[in-house]
Amino acid sequence: MKSWIPLAHQEAEKFIYKMVYDKLFERFSRKHKDKDQLFSKKTQQLAEFTDLELLKNLDVHKKFVLGDADLQYIDAIMELSKIESFQTPKSKLVASSDSQDCLVMMNSEMRSAVIKHHHAKTEIEGMDHELPVTIFIVSRAKCRKLASNLQYILSFLKTKEESDHQERILNTVMVALDYICSDWKIEDIKKLSSPEDQQPTTSN
Repeated sequence: MKSWIPLAHQEAEKFIYKMVYDKLFERFSRKHKDKDQLFSKKTQQLAEFTDLELLKNLDVHKKFVLGDADLQYIDAIMELSKIESFQTPKSKLVASSDSQDCLVMMNSEMRSAVIKHHHAKTEIEGMDHELPVTIFIVSRAKCRKLASNLQYILSFLKTKEESDHQERILNTVMVALDYICSDWKIEDIKKLSSPEDQQPTTSN
């Protein structure tokens, strides 16, 4: 029987990465320091807004705004926030023998939240719906070095060995990171959130 071989491979991989991880990841951390710092600064600015304000600014479909309270998609946010606690590229992306994955579980929790909220009558379908919610989740995650972590995964995983589903999730999170760092304007959120913009206009 060869069922033990994948498990043995995972254990060997974890042992090797444990020995070299600190020095190895430090290279990625230095290379992507500017983007990590920009992401950290931007998420601190975004923290001034409520979940509902961010979801509105991202034009998230009302079906995927889960009620009127904050703490939207909290389980998905918590899953992504775990990414810095794992050492192998595989464990940061997909499930290993003793841990849940971060990116794939984040995506799963995002979808589960919608299904639970709508009692299995609605689910996220298509990138037009998935990307805005993913951007919101990434913006709320507690990740000091998300850019470094994503590049670490990308550099060491052979894409052809991963499923299309896993590759798509990784790419979606990377697009979300780029949007937050480069395209999401704080001024636009403030304008949309200002009381005067929310009041109906009256004609003279």
